[in-house]
Amino acid sequence: MRFAKGYARDLTAAIQSGNESLREKVVDELQILAGEKSFAMKRVSGEKILDDAREKIYAEIGSRPIVLKIKAHPALPAVVADSKFVAYAINAFAHRTVAMLGPLPGKITLEAHPKTLTREAGQLFDPPLQPGRGVSYLFTDTTTPLSVEDRARAFHPYYSTHPSGRGMSLALAASILRAHGGAGSVPTWRRSPAG
Repeated sequence: MRFAKGYARDLTAAIQSGNESLREKVVDELQILAGEKSFAMKRVSGEKILDDAREKIYAEIGSRPIVLKIKAHPALPAVVADSKFVAYAINAFAHRTVAMLGPLPGKITLEAHPKTLTREAGQLFDPPLQPGRGVSYLFTDTTTPLSVEDRARAFHPYYSTHPSGRGMSLALAASILRAHGGAGSVPTWRRSPAG
C-alpha cells in the first residue's frame, strides 16, 4: 500500500500549529470520512452544481496548460444536495489530474447528463443506491490510466498514486457522494481501436 505521507504531514501540522483554518480543514475531512459531516441539503439545479464544479476546477488548473471542456445536457434535473460539497467531490478528480500532469499539457472533460437509476442498476453499487432520477457527472482526462490495483484502492483514505499525494481527494469524494445518495467510480481503462 502506498500510504500518503502528505496527509500525515498535514495532520501533524494541524495539531502542532496555531493555524485554525488548517485544523478546521482536517477536522472537516475526518468528519466526512467518518460519515459524521452535516451537509446543507437543499434543492439545487444540476447546472448550479456544474457551475460550482467548473469554478473549483478552473482554480485547481490555475495557469497550467490544461484545457477544460464542459458538456451539459440542456435538461438537467434539480436534485437535493449540498452544491458546494458535490462540486468539491467532482473537483477531486480534477485535483488528481492536475497533480499527475504537473507542468505537462492535458485535457479534462466534464459531462453532465440526466440519469434515471433503476433498482437493478442501484444494486450494482456497494452500498446499493436507491432508484430515482438524478444527474450523472462523467469526468475524463488525459492522464495515465490507473492500474487494476490502483483502481481497487482509488477511494481508500491515505492511498495515493502520486509521490506527494495525501490520499484524501478521492476518498473524500466517495464519502461526499455516498452521503448524497450517489457513488463515484473509476472505470476500467480500454485502449481505443486506433491506439
